[in-house]
Amino acid sequence: MMRRILDEIESISEPVPLLDPVTVRTGIDRVHLEIALALQLHGSFRRAAQALNMKTSTVNRRIRDLEFQLGCPIFERQKRRLVPTPSGQVFLRYSGEILASFHTLVEAVRRMADGKAGQITIGYYGPVSHRALHNLLFEADPAWPDVRRVPVELPHDRMKEALVTGRVDLAIFRGNPDEIPGKAAPLWTERLFVVLPEDHPLADLDLLRWPDLAEETFLVSGHHPRLRTH
Repeated sequence: MMRRILDEIESISEPVPLLDPVTVRTGIDRVHLEIALALQLHGSFRRAAQALNMKTSTVNRRIRDLEFQLGCPIFERQKRRLVPTPSGQVFLRYSGEILASFHTLVEAVRRMADGKAGQITIGYYGPVSHRALHNLLFEADPAWPDVRRVPVELPHDRMKEALVTGRVDLAIFRGNPDEIPGKAAPLWTERLFVVLPEDHPLADLDLLRWPDLAEETFLVSGHHPRLRTH
């Protein structure tokens, strides 16, 4: 139910039809439904009042008000217990569905407001062979089952524009984050594998560092806006 509501909220692109609340007034409040359901569950005014932290007289009065608004009794006493009448059974069944649906709707909106549900658009560019990047973009996180990730591949020079205009919520890129607005944090480091001739002076080193490659010439597989050959 919550997933359906979240999907509907995210997919709404047209204005929601307007409803005049005056046309659907009934004189019945949410508290009437809650008290009626509690009375059905507990079977007595006293126990229902205790469960709702109300006075017994208040519960009694509210049920009488509800039955007056409906125009028929919804409870009758049988063997020292209040049970729903046939009309009451129908009313209580649909009342329970209404309150359960309303509760789910409220919780779904709250989860979206808290960032625990909804959709997050992630901008990226370049290959996604790095396992951590692939998981971040395409694998669901069991800890956040109601958050859906939407990866969007963008050119490097469009990443800043996408963030500013709100096209993406998060940008993942390689290089210096100073030119990108907002907060930035490093996610992981990457290893660079270099293919060298067997007789190259650097071939005997077990680990290469960037300073070791400062004077070398590279053949790269594709253009990178921040990568220069020396």
